[in-house]
Amino acid sequence: MKTALYIILAVLFFSISSFEIYSQVVITNTDMPNYNEIYRLSLKNSIGTSFDYEDTGANFKWDISDISFNSSRQDTFIKVSSTPLVYYIYFSNNMDSARKATISSPSAMSIPAPGLEIKDVYYFYKESTENFSQVGFGAKINDIPIPVKYTHPDVWYKFPITYGSKDTSESGFSINIQAYGYLGETKKRYNHVDGWGLIIMGNDSVPVIRIKSVVDIEDTIYSSEYGQGYTLNRTETEYKWLASQIGVPLCKVVKRMSAISMEVFDSLFMYTTPVAHYIPNTQHISVYPNPATDYLYINISLQEGNTDICYSLMDITGKILKEKTFENASQFFIDKIDIGTLHLSPGIYLLTYRTSGYSGVSRFTVN
Repeated sequence: MKTALYIILAVLFFSISSFEIYSQVVITNTDMPNYNEIYRLSLKNSIGTSFDYEDTGANFKWDISDISFNSSRQDTFIKVSSTPLVYYIYFSNNMDSARKATISSPSAMSIPAPGLEIKDVYYFYKESTENFSQVGFGAKINDIPIPVKYTHPDVWYKFPITYGSKDTSESGFSINIQAYGYLGETKKRYNHVDGWGLIIMGNDSVPVIRIKSVVDIEDTIYSSEYGQGYTLNRTETEYKWLASQIGVPLCKVVKRMSAISMEVFDSLFMYTTPVAHYIPNTQHISVYPNPATDYLYINISLQEGNTDICYSLMDITGKILKEKTFENASQFFIDKIDIGTLHLSPGIYLLTYRTSGYSGVSRFTVN
C-alpha cells in the first residue's frame, strides 16, 4: 500500500485551498492498515468547544487548526503469526473463514470488572474486499492467556465507503474464567457515513469522508467468589474522518458518556526486518519545534548504534529540498536544519528517514 510512502503522503497533504471543486473520497480495503506499520497519533483528552465534531454534511469543512494536543500514542500492526502461539493457532483456523484474522494489533482493554486483571492484549482483525472488522482478541486474564472470538465480526467499515451509506453489525463474547467467574459482552454497531469534505489543518486541507458509529454495549460480569453479578449498559459514539492511503483515521473523536477524547494521525513508519514474535518497537523520531520558524531539530532514537541513516526534507509536492546521509550514527541521533538557508515558505513539510530495518515519515509546519 505504501511502496512510495513519501509520494503518497506528499499528495495527501497537498494544499487544495486554492481550488473550489473537488470530489468526495471513496475508501476501500486498500486504505486500511498493513502489518509492519506503526502509526503515531497525537491525543487530546478533552476538546471542549474548540471543535464542533458533530457538525457534518456534504462538501463540509472541519477546522482542527486550533486544537493543541497533550500526549501521543503509537498503534502497531503486525502479522497474526507474530502473536503468541496460542492466539496464532486460534485465529488462523481455515475452518472458520468468517473469523479468520488477517492482521493483529497489540493494544489495551478496559472492562469494568473488579478483581479482573487484563493485560498483554492483542486485537485481531479481518480485512477483505468487502469489509474491515474486528473478530476477537487475545489477552492474559488474571495471568492466563485466553483467545476470544466474537460471536460475529464487529464490522467497522463496509467497502466501498461512500457518502450516505448505513450498516449495522452485532457481536459479542462470553468466557468462563478460572477462579473468577464469568465475563460477557454484547455489542451492536450502527454505522452512518454522514459527511465528506475537507479537514483543515493550518494552511492545508485534506480530503476526507466521515463515519459516525453509535455502539451500544452490554457488559455482564459474574463473580463466583461472591455469588453475584451485574449487567452494565453503555453507549459509545465514534466519529472518524478517513483519508486515502493512511490506514487509520486521519482524525477520530470518541464520546463515552460525558468524556470526549480526540486523536489525530501524526506520522507513520514501517519496519521491514521480519520478526518471529512481536517486540514493542523502541525506535522513535521526533521533529521540533513544530511549528518551526528558524531551526528544525531531528531526533531519532535507534534500537542500536552504528547504523546508517538517510533523511530527506520535502515540500508537499514531493520535491526534495534537503537530503543527508550519516554513516555509523549513534543510538541517539540529533541533527539541526537551518530553515532560513532553505528559504522555506509557510506551510506543511515532510521529513522522511531510512535505516537498515526501518523507514518513517513525520509531518511538520513552518510559520
